[in-house]
Amino acid sequence: MKTHANKKTSTTSTQPLLAKNGTPVKAWHYTLGTKLLGIMDLQAIFPAVARTDEQERPAVWFSTLDRWEPTATKGIRQKNGVIRDATMQEMERQLGLYRLGVGADYPLIDMQEFRKTSGITRRSFKLLKKVGIKKGAHPDCWLTSYKPVPMSDIVAVERFINGRWADCPICDGSIQLVPTDNEKDIPDGIKCCTVADSNKHLKNIVDHRIGGDTTRS
Repeated sequence: MKTHANKKTSTTSTQPLLAKNGTPVKAWHYTLGTKLLGIMDLQAIFPAVARTDEQERPAVWFSTLDRWEPTATKGIRQKNGVIRDATMQEMERQLGLYRLGVGADYPLIDMQEFRKTSGITRRSFKLLKKVGIKKGAHPDCWLTSYKPVPMSDIVAVERFINGRWADCPICDGSIQLVPTDNEKDIPDGIKCCTVADSNKHLKNIVDHRIGGDTTRS
């Protein structure tokens, strides 16, 4: 049974999320294996350059949803040229799905504060929320940081495998990957065949751009 990435998910409680390694997490930064390569290379999550308004401050985006953040979903260009939402399984298979969590006390900006301080216009903010809701997101679950988030502040990294999230232990700035059934002898670090072998599929994976790029991963 396929899991659709834009399936509506109930909002989380006020209690911190709990990572698979048992660490309380305030929110997750959902991303792809291809982007995780850059994060590990720079040892930080840098603010997204894609934004709704030119004057909007770049930010690192997080979500308190514990399954998946729908605005991080990519699209697949079909043979007829029509773009549709990819399922989590399709993104997992072609690009690798990951999430990085910050601790329960990590300072993040909620959407009320973001609206006041980011420079985004009221009209664009309404559109951002409208498009997010259409994709199955919950804007009240969005949190941001204007500053880069260093890997030293990441308390958990998890990989989506076979329909569930699995812990990828962090050791000395590297991530120990949890291999899938068809991935053998993967060394410690970020290299894995899911990412390395995905280049031939990349041309079919595109960011959604509906009234502005709402992909905040």
